[in-house]
Amino acid sequence: MNEIKPSQSIGIRKSLVDGPEKVSGKAKYSSDFMPIGCLVGRIFRSPVAHAEIIKVDIEEAKLLPGVKAVITGDETDEPFGILPIARFEFPLARDKVRYRGEPVACVAAIDVETAQKAIDLIKFKYKELPAYFTSKDAMAEGTVDLHDHRPRNIEREVDFELGEVDKGLSDADFV
Repeated sequence: MNEIKPSQSIGIRKSLVDGPEKVSGKAKYSSDFMPIGCLVGRIFRSPVAHAEIIKVDIEEAKLLPGVKAVITGDETDEPFGILPIARFEFPLARDKVRYRGEPVACVAAIDVETAQKAIDLIKFKYKELPAYFTSKDAMAEGTVDLHDHRPRNIEREVDFELGEVDKGLSDADFV
């Protein structure tokens, strides 16, 4: 039978098995390995917080030697949200961007440099919309909705009561 022997670890300095490799810079991570034939992906992200997308011009990026694919929200017509709150979201922005850094287009290329050059060739034409930085501002009258299915930028309203609230309040010693 295996017996667990008491050991002391509190107050005792223990070396990490991979510590020397990490602090020396010799440790290898998954991003350090590039399988033969593996493509590199890069994402073009919105430079503005809120805007209507007029055009995402990817033609020059597609013509760059070494670029295998460039796509925009027009090619991603299936919502991907796995959480109920995100069930209507798409992997790439379509029609409008809702936050700075939202993915707008993506590139697959033979190496990092080519992928980045392709990203730099993408032309993004947009009409800037008001950006809201507090929930109070976002829900104010006259604001532009971030999502068409969320009027006044309210995700949902929840009214919840459990039990007999009025009786509980009247029976309480202190309120």
